[in-house]
Amino acid sequence: MFLSMDILASDLAQFDPSVHIADADASRGIRYVTPAGSLMLDDPSALYAIPASQLAHCTSRAAKATNVLCIGNPDDASMRACDMLNVLSLDVDEAKFDEVLKSCAEAIAWYADGFTRLTEAAEKGDQAAMRRVTALLQYCADREGAQSADPNALAEQLDLLLHRNITSWQLLEDTIADWGWDLLDEYLCVTVAAPDRSARLLLPTLQVEASDASPTRVCLPQEEYLVVVMNLTRSSSDYREAATDIAAQLHKFSRDAPVGASNPFSELQDLYYYGQQAKSALQIGSALGVDESVSFFHDRFLDYVALRCLEACPPTTLFPPGYSRLRNYEHTHPRSGSLVRFLHAYIENDFQMKPTVAAEFCSRTTAFEKLRRIKQISGMDLDDPNTRAALRLATHAIRLSKISPSQPG
Repeated sequence: MFLSMDILASDLAQFDPSVHIADADASRGIRYVTPAGSLMLDDPSALYAIPASQLAHCTSRAAKATNVLCIGNPDDASMRACDMLNVLSLDVDEAKFDEVLKSCAEAIAWYADGFTRLTEAAEKGDQAAMRRVTALLQYCADREGAQSADPNALAEQLDLLLHRNITSWQLLEDTIADWGWDLLDEYLCVTVAAPDRSARLLLPTLQVEASDASPTRVCLPQEEYLVVVMNLTRSSSDYREAATDIAAQLHKFSRDAPVGASNPFSELQDLYYYGQQAKSALQIGSALGVDESVSFFHDRFLDYVALRCLEACPPTTLFPPGYSRLRNYEHTHPRSGSLVRFLHAYIENDFQMKPTVAAEFCSRTTAFEKLRRIKQISGMDLDDPNTRAALRLATHAIRLSKISPSQPG
């Protein structure tokens, strides 16, 4: 988990490295690299990157045996000032500081599990990312101290998963294990549209208090949404029942707040994708004006696929071969008896004749005659699975395209 300066030097051989070691033990504790800037140089697990021209000026704020990455060619006076430090010098132009810093971070990432995002953190000075790194470093330095069942630690790890920013799978597994969870438990993601301030007001009604018992859910407030991660295995609940129960609690606070739910899943590492499912279900249900307490992604699946298709092409292009012939025939034969309308009713009723007859207020004889004429004119095989799938998808796309010019996404 920790990296030796000597090993790192061998990985950066292209920069002609040289190493000065004042304390061998301290030189073996490197976890990440960061620009020194105006920081106090006192983290034993950090490798502080400094241009050679600034090396001597940094020694006054460096603790004994601090690990330093010197980029450039330091003079003798600068090196004498660093006599009590561990210094890795790279013979490269200082103008290539950012490039070298990136290469160093990538080299460290090969050895330090989960630090592949440190390049961005170091280059951009991302304070949020660096705080997460600090937490991970403390965990690595003192595993026992990280084992207390802290609900904030669980929420933080799930929030990182929700944004695909996880820094250590081992830390994730250990944190959820503290709460009696497992990566392969069955989970559900439920999302409610609420401003951040309102979302935080909802938390007391939803969040399970810290106790000896394993919690069944964790709330993650986002900018425009409140995301609830539900452990279905621990709650022993059906996913529709669990989502409906959460929605009922939410609607006590905000009656009209739309709620979306993902499919249940058993791969917690894929939380990001199921979070997107819940969000899409919420948005599509709101756009369609669905009169349900929860919009389930499973029920909105065809609408979701249709929306993705609408991003690439007009809805009419999704119909199978033969549909345009039927539409053109009806246009030139206005007395044909609304065959297109009947076909759409047949599709909406899952290609079942009995509910289609009831919806169209016609006799079975009339219905079967219309169906025969549709098949004859269009040439479509309405029993073919691909034809049926294309008709379903196209009709969903037509309906969604009429809601508004900007589809939910």
